[in-house]
Amino acid sequence: MNPYDYQILPKGLKMKLMKICDLVDPSDKKKRTYREINLSKNHNHSIAELVEISGGARLFVVRQSRDCDGTPLYSLSHDPWSLSNWIHGFSEDVIKSV
Repeated sequence: MNPYDYQILPKGLKMKLMKICDLVDPSDKKKRTYREINLSKNHNHSIAELVEISGGARLFVVRQSRDCDGTPLYSLSHDPWSLSNWIHGFSEDVIKSV
């Protein structure tokens, strides 16, 4: 049994749960899901690029990743070649290139 299926009353009626990111974006002309739209986006900041976060601190991009719905995310550090001491989970709307 799929963990996203569950039994509701009356007996035998099943309802399929869906993640919000798998819904079709009504404003998208290609009728893609939010996840498909996010996965088609490229990262705008490269590794070792100096960026400024919305609080004014300047840090280096040390890793590019994505969250569960495909949104591009960044890990930042004070040292562009650091293998530790990263701050994870910055989206593109809170950082800008310097």
